Amino acid sequence: MPPGFVPIRSGVHRASCIALYRALLRQGAEIQLPLEKSQLYYSLLRKTFRKNAKLQRPAEIIGAMELGYKTLHVFNGLLHNEQLESPHRRGAIQKLEIFLDQARALRSPTPNPTPPTEQPMKTRHRAPKPWPGATPVLERPYPNLSGRRHVPKFIWANGIPVLRFKKPQSSFLSHIITSKIMNRERSLMRSQKLHDLIYLALQEDKWDAILDRSVGSIDNERIGEGDSWATELEVAQKEQEEAVHASTARTLEIANKMHKIVLAEKRLAAKEAAGRKWRRRLSKKMPNMPEGL
Repeated sequence: MPPGFVPIRSGVHRASCIALYRALLRQGAEIQLPLEKSQLYYSLLRKTFRKNAKLQRPAEIIGAMELGYKTLHVFNGLLHNEQLESPHRRGAIQKLEIFLDQARALRSPTPNPTPPTEQPMKTRHRAPKPWPGATPVLERPYPNLSGRRHVPKFIWANGIPVLRFKKPQSSFLSHIITSKIMNRERSLMRSQKLHDLIYLALQEDKWDAILDRSVGSIDNERIGEGDSWATELEVAQKEQEEAVHASTARTLEIANKMHKIVLAEKRLAAKEAAGRKWRRRLSKKMPNMPEGL
């Protein structure tokens, strides 16, 4: 092969391979092998050409082409033999049948398809629940604790007030924050949609006014006396704005309560730390002091 020659990109090489493949198919049909041997021959021929379709090394390509042409030469000799029932022809066909039997024995048996395993049914995702018996956060601070008091941190999580007590954050708190953020996003999208619809309704009202001046009275039963296309939308927008204001006020109220909880927790923590310090000093002066004082 010339240097720089890529067989897979050559139209001449492709045409010669297809011509050889067709000739082998045609000659195999003319030999008139038994049905089982004939099907095995076509299967081996297809698999061999499919396997060698992407060969790149010149030695491999030359070997595959020589094998194909030798097989074609043998078939041509069998077909053009003047003595159709000669021992030479019968012996060649028998050798070909023996070769096909050996090739079928070497073929790996097709494994039985494994029965599909029963996949467990996907359970529906359930929202996390609070810890059983847990008290609401806004009921803090607790007057008495069994251990040392930890002061929570007041943070804003994307506009949502949160009291963080420890890390990692609990899945229930993450669910609450995510649901509040999604509700706020839906509320904003609803407000924007109402704003766009009101603009379209006002344009419809202008068009109705033009028709009323030019043609006369329009269908007043459809829109009602004194009503317009934008009336109901403006009412809905007002209700939406009131809901947004109420939600904002409720968020600020919760934030103020959480801030007061943090201040109260800090005062109690300082008081309890001072009490522990006083008890340590007193225990050094009075080793036999009873516990609980």
